Amino acid sequence: MATYALSASLLGVSYFVCVWAVNAGFIVDVSLGMYINPLVSVLLGVFFCKETLNTVQWLAMVLAAAGMLAMAIDYGKFPWIAFTIALDFGLYGLVQKKAPLGALPGVTIEFVLLSVPLVVYLLVVDQQGDGAFGHTGAAQDWLMAGLGATTVVPQVMFAASAQSIPLSILGILQFLGPTISVLLGVLVYDEAFGTVKALSFGLVWLGLILFTTQSVRSPKVEQPISLELVVVSSVRLSAAEYIAAVDDKSVESHSALNVV
Repeated sequence: MATYALSASLLGVSYFVCVWAVNAGFIVDVSLGMYINPLVSVLLGVFFCKETLNTVQWLAMVLAAAGMLAMAIDYGKFPWIAFTIALDFGLYGLVQKKAPLGALPGVTIEFVLLSVPLVVYLLVVDQQGDGAFGHTGAAQDWLMAGLGATTVVPQVMFAASAQSIPLSILGILQFLGPTISVLLGVLVYDEAFGTVKALSFGLVWLGLILFTTQSVRSPKVEQPISLELVVVSSVRLSAAEYIAAVDDKSVESHSALNVV
């Protein structure tokens, strides 16, 4: 139970920081954190899970790191929010790697542990007149409920993948999520896509292609289907972020209802 108490705490911090950052206008920080996170996951896999990378995979890491560094420099200041998100979710993946139960029962335990304090928090906030759920119209309520629903499935997929493939592979494939999110920002929200971002994306995707090609060929991956789970979960998480971006009325309702 201690393992799941730790993973639930890490998950709760990740949800809260991400939702708070989006609502506070730090969307770039969140995106950057999602790009740093895969690098953190790969390094955690190498140092704590004794996973090894070949020359091509290290080259892929260097390319991805160069792309991430270009984005960080272009940002112009130390991205503490981004590093908090990256380190927190990287540690969550490491804890999931050591989890004793399967993905579905494990995630269920995490959500139950998180739900107890969050239900109390929602009730207190509502009594203070600061709640959003049930007070902002049916459309907003459905969007907030939908955000929770679209989060559960990829969370289970992520947990299943963390237990069945090397953490280094899980980490590098997580570049898919933020890439899809940025594409949504450019295509749906008309966000700028300048030269630096184009260069960064080119380096990240080149690294992703090299790393994934080597990983699929590696005999160490006993369950290739898990690679598909990571891809699908990345797509669904990006969809959840899209709903969150549309429905940005309340931090407390988002973060709490996301779990409840």
